[in-house]
Amino acid sequence: MKILKITFILMMSYTMMMCGSKKEMKKSPEPKPVQETKPVETVKPADSIGYISHGSRKFYIQTGYVLYDEKGKRISIFVFPFKITDQDRTELKKGHGAWKVKKDKPSPNKSLWPDWIPYASLDLSLKNPAQKFHYKNLRVANFYVNGMGKKTANDNYNVQAKQLQEVVKNIQIELKEGGKFNISVDLQKEFSKKPLAWNFKLSSKVHLKK
Repeated sequence: MKILKITFILMMSYTMMMCGSKKEMKKSPEPKPVQETKPVETVKPADSIGYISHGSRKFYIQTGYVLYDEKGKRISIFVFPFKITDQDRTELKKGHGAWKVKKDKPSPNKSLWPDWIPYASLDLSLKNPAQKFHYKNLRVANFYVNGMGKKTANDNYNVQAKQLQEVVKNIQIELKEGGKFNISVDLQKEFSKKPLAWNFKLSSKVHLKK
């Protein structure tokens, strides 16, 4: 009888312990899933001349600069999501590139580009130096975007001369200092499994690289 009583007491104690553990487990709150904040859509400036987008990211173009490198046989069309200054134009004319120009400029959307600024350039490589642009003299066109998805990202998309007429239209380029420049770009392609779009019109002047 004593053995039975001891066994019964032990079983009751074990049952009570298990019930208490279950109650404590039920009381413990479940961790809440982490909610990702959706990036704020980029505001379109009133003076925008177009945009460049890749996937869900888009920046609007506010200004452009055209540089002709006669020795390198290349026309570079820089487009920026900000206004450029006279000092910026001087740096671009020297061929220093856009990295100096975008320094200290405001981000077009801090939720997408918190501490850097994207920009783009369309480079038209020519077969021979010329005074005017002709499609027959075009070797290849390179659509380049810096910093769209990541701070260090460099995206390049090449278009051959035959296909370029479908996306780059109304070209008027006088390849001399102060020459007229007009262009309409409408590129709609898939790049890295995401839709890529370049859509802008630019009227400017040609600058010769020093």
